[in-house]
Amino acid sequence: MDKVSVVVNPNAGQQKIKENFESISNILSDGFKQVAFYETQKEGDGTDFAQKLANDSDLIIAAGGDGTVYEVLNGLAPLKKRPAFAIIPGGTCNDFSRAIGMNQNPVKAAEQIIQKNIQEIDVGFDGSQYFLNFWGIGLITAVSSQIEEDVKSTFGRLSYYMSTLQNIKENKSFYYEMNDATHYYSGKAEMIIIANGPFTGGVKPFLPEVNIQDGMLDVLVLKETNLSSFFSIFKKRTGMMQEKDENIIHFQTPQLSLKTSPKKLIDCDGERYFKTPATIKAIPNHLKMLAGKQLFN
Repeated sequence: MDKVSVVVNPNAGQQKIKENFESISNILSDGFKQVAFYETQKEGDGTDFAQKLANDSDLIIAAGGDGTVYEVLNGLAPLKKRPAFAIIPGGTCNDFSRAIGMNQNPVKAAEQIIQKNIQEIDVGFDGSQYFLNFWGIGLITAVSSQIEEDVKSTFGRLSYYMSTLQNIKENKSFYYEMNDATHYYSGKAEMIIIANGPFTGGVKPFLPEVNIQDGMLDVLVLKETNLSSFFSIFKKRTGMMQEKDENIIHFQTPQLSLKTSPKKLIDCDGERYFKTPATIKAIPNHLKMLAGKQLFN
């Protein structure tokens, strides 16, 4: 693993990458023979860089927030020849970097990367885009789309939960129909999350036991969004939930088809470009990633 390309978003988060650039550069240069940096200027640059650099790179690093990771992933995942992938977290939540055990200090994350702990990681795909962490519709989309950048930069991860509480009162239900080889569900819901990774908004609020190496997706349907149903989810996390909550559906599957009425905007690792319907699947062991010592499976 000699040639390394680093796709950098200098404006991610509170410019943590930019402030620590010299230290990061020195660490990576000590760990690899050839390191080159490519700075994004506009939306889509991460995907373009990943596609152009893949053939001549042994490793591509996304240095930035979840949006940078999404772009680089969607440049690499469709390719037949894929270099290894790594993340230097520099955003607000950095969800998938947490799932692979990366230190949230970008300098320490660079130190982890040069240890070259390679893990094979599952990737989600909905026919239009790839995701590492989650695919969601309903409340999850409303929350992320309504957070203003100045609030996000000031309050960080807390802004997601401030927005969640605000949206619970305003969220509207939709009709859904989903099926896989063994499950069929239909009815009204206010949120559906299909998870490959365990983190959302920097913590594990919904599906904390998701495994990123089992070839399965975890599906969570929340029929009604209210504080009581959210409390049920958190009780389930801690083992306090004794009885089944009829308001919550949870199952695992390698692939499922989903349609809604009306069509719903999809939040895919924080990015929103497509609408339902979709067929979502897990692609097992699709990426080789440089990870920390502990995976949060």
